[in-house]
Amino acid sequence: MRLIAEIFLEEFSKDPSADAIGGPTMGSVLALCQDSDMRGFIVRKSEKEYGTRRLIEGSLLKGDSVVLVEDVVTTGASVMRAAEAVRGMGASVSKIMAVVSRADTANPFEGEGIEFFNIFDVKDLTG
Repeated sequence: MRLIAEIFLEEFSKDPSADAIGGPTMGSVLALCQDSDMRGFIVRKSEKEYGTRRLIEGSLLKGDSVVLVEDVVTTGASVMRAAEAVRGMGASVSKIMAVVSRADTANPFEGEGIEFFNIFDVKDLTG
């Protein structure tokens, strides 16, 4: 997990406009934020019925440009739901980073104007 966090942090630092990092994968966000002073947030699948009743928890501000992290991207539907929630809060998504891409194209988010970075491609792992 530490090596993945280091790779993501290096990629995050290449985007000078990025204000925060978040996504639907809680472990990734926490690992990235624990040793740095970057702001992080989590996007839930749905609003909680109790507590804060928020869809997004953490440090996301209106006007932020953010990078989302995901463990595996196949169709991109899950992380795009998170992107829509971020946009609904008045922020923008500049990049999506994944540990593994199972997508059929190099950038499944190109039509949304979002950059895509992945550490591994499933084709490289399966030969």
